[in-house]
Amino acid sequence: MECIRFSLRMLAGSQRSPFIAFGLVTVLAGGYSPKLFAAPQGIGEQGQEQSAQVQPQMEHETGLLALLATLIEEPEKNDLAIMAAESAATGATHVGSQASAFREPHFALQQFSASTPRPFARYTNSEVAFIGLGGAQRLSYPRNLKLHSEVAEQPREGQAQASSNVTTALAWESRARLHHGLERTSGTLILSPDGVVFRPTKGTTLHWPFLEIQTFDLLSPRRLAITGYENRSWHGHGERKYRFDLTVAMPPDIAAELALRVAKPVRNADPNPTATSFAEIPARHRTLAGGTNGTLHFGPDGIDYLTTNGQGERSWRWSDVQTLAKPDPFQLRVNSYRETFTFELKQPMSRELFDRLWDEIYAHDLNGSGFSGSKKNP
Repeated sequence: MECIRFSLRMLAGSQRSPFIAFGLVTVLAGGYSPKLFAAPQGIGEQGQEQSAQVQPQMEHETGLLALLATLIEEPEKNDLAIMAAESAATGATHVGSQASAFREPHFALQQFSASTPRPFARYTNSEVAFIGLGGAQRLSYPRNLKLHSEVAEQPREGQAQASSNVTTALAWESRARLHHGLERTSGTLILSPDGVVFRPTKGTTLHWPFLEIQTFDLLSPRRLAITGYENRSWHGHGERKYRFDLTVAMPPDIAAELALRVAKPVRNADPNPTATSFAEIPARHRTLAGGTNGTLHFGPDGIDYLTTNGQGERSWRWSDVQTLAKPDPFQLRVNSYRETFTFELKQPMSRELFDRLWDEIYAHDLNGSGFSGSKKNP
């Protein structure tokens, strides 16, 4: 190893500016290594090699992204489920305008015949046929159309709640006695997520999926009647009906869950007294045997009528209600798909409340079997 020190002096004009540079040069084995000065060239070659390696990798990743994009694009164009979901999402943005529009007109063509006396024919009649063409257009006040649009645009919180209720496990059972024709069979009635099951002490187990239940009647918490789509015997008409006398009273929440899963018009006389409601009106329901006194509860899920003695109660979901009528401020007629109740109101019903009830029905009508969400107070 050798150290060399040198000095450099430079004259510029009349002044002398010393510049001293110190350098240390290491010489191994009496010479220098060629790699010392070839380092920049080696770095350049190494960078070229890395670029040559990275370029195929980038091309490979680009090809994978293009293939993935093709795989995603193909089901979007051909998958019917995805197309239906996109159409539903697009249609949901027009719910408000649909609700505020006039209903479509209905036309009906009817034909009927009538018998009229034939002139100068004494006892003979002549048959006359008539053909009638009728049309109907349902009109609403402009203010109501605006309310319908506002209701339809509100979030469907009730639908999300209904969906969560459907996914809730339904588990309830009771000892029961089956009445089917002249047969009497004891066993256990079970409500499960798969449907209604009756396991007799002797004989074959009966099973009704919710889809195969046409309707049910729960006119008492201890009496359930199920009607399916199975035909009766050759000498009877209609569908078979199975009536169960329950040992344990069916709770109101289980009855509401059963009605929700059947998803068809039913008769439910087991309302939930703890259900939320946005309005209450004392009322009387007059019947041939006298009548009942109670209170009408209007809530986000439907209409409940709770009586003082527990007799003659009803619970209608909004999907069960077909029309509402208010001949005067002290009367209300609930026309469901299974029955009609006329109430004498002990307090007058305001026009705002009656319009809100119709908004609930309209909102359900536009959004299928889901319930309506929370609305503004009248």
